[in-house]
Amino acid sequence: MINDYFTQLEALAKQGKQIKSKVEFSGVPKGTIGIVTGMYESNFSRFGISITWSLPNRIYPLVDGFSKRDYELVEEIP
Repeated sequence: MINDYFTQLEALAKQGKQIKSKVEFSGVPKGTIGIVTGMYESNFSRFGISITWSLPNRIYPLVDGFSKRDYELVEEIP
């Protein structure tokens, strides 16, 4: 299955959003809180977003890149 990515405007609109993981993945337990802290160009003017996770006992923060499809694994916190 091919990942879909955000338009630049969609990625910009996600900046600063607080999110929560709906499932466990790559060292991030279910229910972990994070924040959208950046965006990156994937290809052909499509963008992914970067989420920085709040994880205890880490020296450096964990930052994951998300495509639009990956973003379905999290929910935005109002």
